[in-house]
Amino acid sequence: MTQRRSVPAASAVALLALVLAWALAVPGTAQAAVCTDYSNQAAAQAAADTRDADGDGIYCESLPCHVFQRRRLERRQRQLGW
Repeated sequence: MTQRRSVPAASAVALLALVLAWALAVPGTAQAAVCTDYSNQAAAQAAADTRDADGDGIYCESLPCHVFQRRRLERRQRQLGW
């Protein structure tokens, strides 16, 4: 009787292995973007699919973009009381 039980168990393990192998082989459709995928900050902001490092809602602040640089400067001036 133990052989009868091992056959379904072995089949289940083999099926699970096949499903896992298929899942790992199929490429995912969604991929996280990184700031270097964009030529400027405005493009990254429009896509909004990168990580916002400081949580202020402005993506890829290290990329060039005069609009957000001006806003960041104005915010910093307010913080300093200028």
